[in-house]
Order: sequence, then C-alpha cells, then structure tokens
Amino acid sequence: MNEETIERRKILAVDLLTRLKSVRDHLKEIMADLGDSSGDFLNKVYTDNYDKIEEKVDLFNKNVEQVKELNIQMTAAMNDWYRFIKDDKELSSPLFPLRLRLKRKQLKGKIKEIKQEITGIGIKNRLIGEDIKRMESTLEYEATLRLKKDVRYEDYLTHLKLKSQLIEEISYLLPTLPGICIDKIHLDHLDEAISALKA
Repeated sequence: MNEETIERRKILAVDLLTRLKSVRDHLKEIMADLGDSSGDFLNKVYTDNYDKIEEKVDLFNKNVEQVKELNIQMTAAMNDWYRFIKDDKELSSPLFPLRLRLKRKQLKGKIKEIKQEITGIGIKNRLIGEDIKRMESTLEYEATLRLKKDVRYEDYLTHLKLKSQLIEEISYLLPTLPGICIDKIHLDHLDEAISALKA
C-alpha cells in the first residue's frame, strides 16, 4: 500500500473518530437531558392520575383505622370480662356460674367476630396494596411511553445508531493502517486514538 493511500485512510480514520467523539458528547447531553426530564414525565403522569391514587390510599388508611378501632373494641371486651371475673359482688352471687358461662360465650363470639372482620380488612388492604403497585407500574410504563414520544428520544436513537455505524466503520478501517496499535475503540479514549493517528 503506498503512502498516499495510507495518509488518506489516516485522515478518514481521524475524521470518523472526530465524528464519533462528537456523537458521543451529544449522546451524553441527550441522556442527561432525558434523565432530568424523566422525573418530570413521571410527575406529570402521577399528577394526571392523582385522584385514583388518592382514592386507593384513603381507602387503605380508612381500613387501617378501622382495624385499630376493632382492636380497641376487642381490648374493651376483654377488660369487661376481667372486671366481671374480679368483681367480688358478682363472685358472691348465686347466679355467678351461669352468668360466667354466658359472658364467656359472648366474649368468645365477640372476639371471633372481630378477628374475622380484621382478617377481611387485612385481605382488602392486601388487594388495595397490590392495586397500588399495579397502578405504579402502569404509570411508570405510561411515563416511559410519553418519554419515547419526545423528540429528544428520537434524536437519541438516531445518534445511537450513528455511533454504532461509526464504530463499525472505524473497526474495519483501523486494522488496515500499518503501524497503528489501536485494538478496540474506547469511547473514553478517543482523543488518544486521534493523536496516535495524527502522529
């Protein structure tokens, strides 16, 4: 291969590496800009669906308060039971065994009823939690779709494709240059590769 051909190939390689450097820098800017904007897209989607989210969260919190109230009712029923069995007046009554049995049956029934209600509310809250997680996933997906419709995303894809093409061309061209020891294209070391070709 003559010197003129080698020199033209070096000039082409420098030009391709310079273009690759420019594309790399532009991609970094786009990615930073899209990264900053992705939060805005997500916030916009969440704002658009705020009422649905708030409704689910309010229902969840209402159920939590209801469970607290049921626990208070259960504690009150147990406290009534202990007051009853510790009451000297009740203990000395001839009807105490009968009333004890009746109160115990009422207490067991009340506790069983409250526990079933708490279990039902727990199941409802688990389903509400799953709905909220599903809504989050849906909203994140919607935000991603909105981001992909953005002009900057299209620009990003175009430059990503251009970067791949430039790397492919450079990878083909460099091995044809004698005396150049650049095995692989490192995007962080493009200046060194350009300097090596210009030397």
